[in-house]
Amino acid sequence: MRHPLVALALTAVSLPLSTLAFAQSAPPAPVVPIADAPPGQPPAPPAPPAVPPPPPRAAHGPVDVSTLQELRDRGILSEAEYQLALRDIGESTGTAHAEDAGSLVLGKWVTTVYGFLEGDSIYDSTQSFTDAAGGTQVLRPSGQTAAPVTAISGGAPPVQATQGYEGSHGQTLFSVRNSRLGLRLRTPGTETVHVSGMLEMDFLGNQPSGISQSSYFTSPTMRLRHAMFRVETPVVDVLVGQYWHLFGFMENYLPNTTEIQGLPGELYARAPQVRISKTIHAGSSRLEIAIAGVRPPSGSELPEGEAGIRYSLESWKGMHTAGATGTSLAPLSIAVSGDYRHFEIPEVAAVIPTAMVHKSAASVAGDIFLPILPAREGKHDNALSLIGQAVYGNGIADLYANNQTGIMFPFIPNTTGLQSYPTWPTNIDQGLVTYDLTQFALHPIQWTSVLGGLEYYLPGLGGKVWISGNVSHVQSSNSSQFARPNSDSPSATAYFYPANQSQVRHAEDWWDANLFFDPVTSVRVGLEFATFYDHYVDDFTAKNYRAQASGFFIF
Repeated sequence: MRHPLVALALTAVSLPLSTLAFAQSAPPAPVVPIADAPPGQPPAPPAPPAVPPPPPRAAHGPVDVSTLQELRDRGILSEAEYQLALRDIGESTGTAHAEDAGSLVLGKWVTTVYGFLEGDSIYDSTQSFTDAAGGTQVLRPSGQTAAPVTAISGGAPPVQATQGYEGSHGQTLFSVRNSRLGLRLRTPGTETVHVSGMLEMDFLGNQPSGISQSSYFTSPTMRLRHAMFRVETPVVDVLVGQYWHLFGFMENYLPNTTEIQGLPGELYARAPQVRISKTIHAGSSRLEIAIAGVRPPSGSELPEGEAGIRYSLESWKGMHTAGATGTSLAPLSIAVSGDYRHFEIPEVAAVIPTAMVHKSAASVAGDIFLPILPAREGKHDNALSLIGQAVYGNGIADLYANNQTGIMFPFIPNTTGLQSYPTWPTNIDQGLVTYDLTQFALHPIQWTSVLGGLEYYLPGLGGKVWISGNVSHVQSSNSSQFARPNSDSPSATAYFYPANQSQVRHAEDWWDANLFFDPVTSVRVGLEFATFYDHYVDDFTAKNYRAQASGFFIF
């Protein structure tokens, strides 16, 4: 038996050869004699040539290249599958590009390739950030920094960097690291059960320590954004894998900005999870109810729990661009969600712990998208939309992108009498929880954030030119309790916080203004000006001003 690929190759070669042989061996058409005309009459005109029949429509073979819209029109995708595909891909490319996204059809399998190439040019007034700023602390200028803790016998955790040089001088950056590539797969299902998967990457991954700045920007590491599959049934939908946190319904409320997300004060995180949801339709209203078990943030025996409810009105839509590229018509919606975390941390009463400390924390978030001047199919201009998010959270600093706050676990003195001992084992990222130095009780770090944004798509331009602005505020009610006074001199024989009041964030304010335009199909340009005001516990405010120009090729 021949290998299938060999057989396929032989078939491909034999078809044209057999056709050629048939053409060569076909007998000539018989010559029909023309009868002589009767005397005195002109000869009859020759008969018109026969019109050849139109060639038959090419049948789609086992492998086909198409678009999502064409697959819907041909019945390969149901309307529900088509709308879900637009929602998954539209976050990155927008609905218009998602409809025309190239899809490879192999039998009943459909694989859609999508993404964008992004080039960023950025100027910052300090050297606090890389291309993705997020919640990174703004570094303080010369004369306003804290001395690092380096003279403690036995060592201490490193403090948040606050070099005065970097806080006093600007920088220009060029980057392509936010470019994105995704694959969406639709597998054969039934009339009532639909199965799809999603694999999405960018180049904002962790870089090895000691890497040069040149390598950091020119040889970036690929990062996994999404890796999940979804099974939709008439009863419930099940999602398994890495995807957006359900808390905050993050994929539905991404602000429009040129800046690489997440923004200061914006919930922006993905994690491995198992999610169960149910969507109820009633006319143009839609109600989504969901629960999820998520990877815990510490070495806990209990998963993180999330739940939420979201209402949307499909008859009231407005223009919205998620990030810089995901332009779509979005319905009015409002959502409420909650998060529960159970922390299990080694005790801090001894440098070599034997017991575990337990602490639970709960958080709540509310989100809204409101079309003020609605839009519809065929009319995308003169449209104004508002997006908003409010969060009251405990122990959720990791749900804000790059959220460096300076809060750390305390230094633990060596009371063992040993010259060499293992490092106190932390099974959790810094800044989520920490201990007080009196009762050694474990405390989640509290954060409250508010974010709002407006988008206006200018009239008469078909939604191809628009402006947007965003503002956010994030603040902690207890971060100041875990900062050492600036005047304190730590001792190796006592507990102390490695970061002092000039190194711990109390609050941050941020705002930006953007201009977007699409000069040609698939190409977008975004311009932004943004300000970062980082308020430290000692009442000093460090400032950074950012100007960014970015180009996007969307596919």
